[in-house]
Amino acid sequence: TDGDAADKPQLQLFRNAGAYSQIHYEADGGSNAGLHITDFRNDSNSHIIFNTSGDNERMRIESDGKVGIGTTSPAYKIDISGSLRATGESTFTSNLLFPDSSRIKLGTGEDLQLYHDGSNSYIADVGTGTLNISGSTIVNINAANGENGIQVIENAGVKLRHNNIAKLETTSTGATITGNLQVTGSSGDTLTLTKSTTEPSLRIEGDTD
Repeated sequence: TDGDAADKPQLQLFRNAGAYSQIHYEADGGSNAGLHITDFRNDSNSHIIFNTSGDNERMRIESDGKVGIGTTSPAYKIDISGSLRATGESTFTSNLLFPDSSRIKLGTGEDLQLYHDGSNSYIADVGTGTLNISGSTIVNINAANGENGIQVIENAGVKLRHNNIAKLETTSTGATITGNLQVTGSSGDTLTLTKSTTEPSLRIEGDTD
């Protein structure tokens, strides 16, 4: 046993020559009650290994507490080589770390994917549907240092910004442009403003000479 005065071992299997390993059951009702599987060595060769038929290793616990499933050299508290399935809600209190080009895939068909390829970051809808980005009141698409590039405001307008200054803003009656508007075309450098879909109201043509 582990030496508690109240220990009442019901089962003990151990190697007594060096007391390297032991399996015992404590039924004292305390915090240590239950089945104990112990490797008493404190070195890199101290493992508890679980095998199946054919002496195939399925899981191991290292002396430093790391658990490996599908790997014989776990590098983390729980290190799994293979797929992991969780059917209930999972809670994480720290970061999820993914190496470059590894993807977070959402949806039955893995349609929505988030990833970083080492240089650039992506939010990709690889399915046949629509990618919707929504917020409770405002959606900002930002550049570095918090500068807004595109701002969508609920029940209001859409603002396009240059250097964080709004240059084009939609309104309830149309749009407002702050600054100069430069329009180029390939058909005679012509700008046509129409009141309807049939008749132009104003046509401006550039000098072709």
